[in-house]
Amino acid sequence: VTNGEYLEFINAGGYTCSEFWLSLGWMTVNERRWQAPLYWVKRDGAWWNFTLSGFRPVDESEPVTHISYFEADAFANWSGARLPTEFEWERAAFD
Repeated sequence: VTNGEYLEFINAGGYTCSEFWLSLGWMTVNERRWQAPLYWVKRDGAWWNFTLSGFRPVDESEPVTHISYFEADAFANWSGARLPTEFEWERAAFD
């Protein structure tokens, strides 16, 4: 999943629509006031990512990083996909 694809999720209300989230994930979104992945900040209408080199614009072609299981699952639900099962994940790791 690229940052650009994840931005589509955010812009479509991904962090404000409970139907995409597991119940514990939705509770976490509200308690921690998540609005984007960890280290993302919106300034002057643009998204920035805090890196070891400081802030830089979010590159839409790069893979999304620093998202939780809950965020990954919500994105998958929104996009009509699903996360792999434990068996599928382990199988893929050995192929």
